Amino acid sequence: MRLKHRLYITLLTVSLIPLALCALVMLYQNAQNVEQVIRDNLLGVSQSQIDNIENFCEQVKQDMEIMSQYSFLQQEVLASLHRVDASTSANVHLKEILTERKEYQPYIQSLFVVDRDLRVVAVSDGYVKGKDSGLSVADGKYLSGDFWVGNVYEREVGSGKIRAVLAYQGIYYGGELIGYIVQEILASHFEQYCAGNVLWENGVLQIQDGKNEIITIGGAGRDNSNFLEKQELHDRRVDKKRLADGYEKKGSIEYNISGEKYITCYSDLKYTDWTIRVTVDVGAYVQFGVSYLALFIAVIAIGVLLMTVVNYYITARTVRPIEEIREVLKQVQQTQDYSLRIETGSDDEMGELQHEINHLLQCVMESQIQEKAEQKSLEKKAEKDPMTGVMNKRAIAQRVEQMVEEATERDVKLAVGFVDIDDFRDYNTKYGHAEGDHVIKFVANTLRETIPGSVGRNGGDEFVFCMETDGRELVEQTMELLWRKLKTGIVNSVTNERMGIPCSIGIVIERAGKTDYRKLIEAADEAMYQAKGNGKNTYYIMVK
Repeated sequence: MRLKHRLYITLLTVSLIPLALCALVMLYQNAQNVEQVIRDNLLGVSQSQIDNIENFCEQVKQDMEIMSQYSFLQQEVLASLHRVDASTSANVHLKEILTERKEYQPYIQSLFVVDRDLRVVAVSDGYVKGKDSGLSVADGKYLSGDFWVGNVYEREVGSGKIRAVLAYQGIYYGGELIGYIVQEILASHFEQYCAGNVLWENGVLQIQDGKNEIITIGGAGRDNSNFLEKQELHDRRVDKKRLADGYEKKGSIEYNISGEKYITCYSDLKYTDWTIRVTVDVGAYVQFGVSYLALFIAVIAIGVLLMTVVNYYITARTVRPIEEIREVLKQVQQTQDYSLRIETGSDDEMGELQHEINHLLQCVMESQIQEKAEQKSLEKKAEKDPMTGVMNKRAIAQRVEQMVEEATERDVKLAVGFVDIDDFRDYNTKYGHAEGDHVIKFVANTLRETIPGSVGRNGGDEFVFCMETDGRELVEQTMELLWRKLKTGIVNSVTNERMGIPCSIGIVIERAGKTDYRKLIEAADEAMYQAKGNGKNTYYIMVK
């Protein structure tokens, strides 16, 4: 080798060493920034989906708790245990309610009630009454009566095999656990929590049950065969770390598999023994820093000025956008404001990444809006009496209290009434429970059409109403109209004859502010008994 070649190589090497060191430092810093952004994003995505799934479970729990308190449902369970006599009409009514609720919630494959011996009492479809239920697949330690969502399983239905999980809630009678209400939820419902919610092209979000069976898996990297082939290795790394830390319920871990670096964030989910995991192949994003070496080699030929330009280019096109992404996501995590957006200004991979993050934020925001709408819908349904459609006992009590407060501010009078169907047991005894239900629905509809205020069912054959009034005359006119409608009555479905529906009605009129709503209710109840004492099928007005 000629001397000039050796000199050229020596000078080139001496020049390259500091530049290479500088390049390595910058590459290391960039890699650290990328990893930190990825880690922060994973934590944000994980927490968002944890909140979504736990909110869904909370809604299911509230719905099932309400159903478990229905008296006719409890009676049917007691009948299955041979504690009381069975009622065909009550069972039909219970099945109708189960079927209606299943149709309202498309993610439910089957909704059923079982006794504590796990025999089916009533079912929307899919199981046979009196036979063993699907709850037998549940771990006995979770059948304490508290709300729980079990592991995934498969079973045959008319259209083929389905994958589902069971959510179950205990039914109590006098403090005793007598059975369970069970929702069979399609595993496919949980796919919505994975779709489009992982930022990185090699990211995978998965939900696993207590037996490490995958309930659903999604994200941009779900088709990464390299990741899926190493699924067991990923699980071992995470489980080993959790065991080493005393089986912590929530955390993150960095590890290497076959020379590839991964970050996994994991957390247990409330009401289940499931785990949610979000994993990203960090090496796929850190490797792009190698291309910077070529830029620094080129700097040797064109000098320090070009190095400054290249350094500025790297900062402007890579580090700064990543920091901007990190800052926006940090603000989103702190404020929970998913309307924040990253300003996009390039059409390269970084610009595409910014666009994908903005798309994710949009999806999460729309998901929150939808969840709030669903929550409002559930709250409205929870206020309705399922048979009559008027307010239930709790809702009408709250409404009367609200009307008392509003009337107090405006210094107006209120009329609170109690309605009791006279000799209601005779309808059930003579004509059956179906006709009794017909009578209750008729009275509820008549009250709703006639009373210029709020109407609710207090329970059984009792109703409560509340209206504003300027005095006794308006109340008497309203009661006369109501009495005539009740007297006209309905056509008996058994005898095909029209019969009037006699009711005893007690009303108390008082200017708001002089008493509270509880005393108004008590006074209306007292007036109703006065009407019964006057021979029934009449009304009695008490003015205070």
